[in-house]
Amino acid sequence: MTARILERLDEVRTVADMAALTGVSTRQLQRALRRSTGFAPHDLLKVLRVQQSFRRHYLDLYSDQAHFIHAFRSATGLTPTQYRRRFGR
Repeated sequence: MTARILERLDEVRTVADMAALTGVSTRQLQRALRRSTGFAPHDLLKVLRVQQSFRRHYLDLYSDQAHFIHAFRSATGLTPTQYRRRFGR
């Protein structure tokens, strides 16, 4: 289930998209993802979106810079600038 989501990540924008892609209800998806990844579907989606931002321009994924910075800080505990200084990315 998780592999299918990761393979077609560009098609996933919402938890409902994840559920439709895997052919299960949102509740079944929640239980399965929590079991396999430790994340709720929405939290997993946020983390994956931040990961995608490393390969794409953040405005492809977020509505504006403030939204991106907030999501990045929520996922990593650092702002993008702090992350870059610490890890050289």
